[in-house]
Amino acid sequence: MEEISFTELFPEWILSLALHKACKDTTELWDRPIIRPAIVPENLKKFSDIFPSLLVSPSMLHFERPFKKNEASYYGILPDDFKQHFWGLRPDFMIQEEKQSLIILFEAKGGEVPIKAWKDPKEISYYQFLLKCNWYQKGFYYIIPKKFSESCKNCLTNAEYFEPSDIHTGLIYWEDLLSIIYYEVIDTAIEQVIGEMKGLEQLQKWKKNLKKDM
Repeated sequence: MEEISFTELFPEWILSLALHKACKDTTELWDRPIIRPAIVPENLKKFSDIFPSLLVSPSMLHFERPFKKNEASYYGILPDDFKQHFWGLRPDFMIQEEKQSLIILFEAKGGEVPIKAWKDPKEISYYQFLLKCNWYQKGFYYIIPKKFSESCKNCLTNAEYFEPSDIHTGLIYWEDLLSIIYYEVIDTAIEQVIGEMKGLEQLQKWKKNLKKDM
């Protein structure tokens, strides 16, 4: 199949909501070659390749789950440090399994991602959290339109932002997820278009009524 790149035409919220609807758990993701290591993005990997010691694949793919006030000890971080820097952070997606000491955070981007998003990225706070988290197996991944792969790669390999560590990092292209989220993207986008059409219809009625009252 010819490789295509067009997901930047969809806003991030449509793509993320579609993934959330399609994948309540990791069944569709864990053994699929969608991970592109930051250093060599063309070398596709599976989560099961990167975390081979897991006895079973994680069950939940959490969507916009915030870190909670009482979770400092859960992640092995000093309470004051956790409260000051990490309490309330809300990764776009997260996989975690305490018994298997695994935590993976994802930052999703869509639409026309501005260049400044890769300069002093806000996702540094997620990476700093993972550095301080005492769990054994950790990962951080961007989910992006393929169009921005080079900018994302340069960001992830910048030691000033993401210092070298045992944290696995990489990219996931929305294009590589289309076979999973195809129908959900269509449904979500159509609902948005219908809503906008209804809004335009009401706006036109409002304008007509306004002219009558003038």
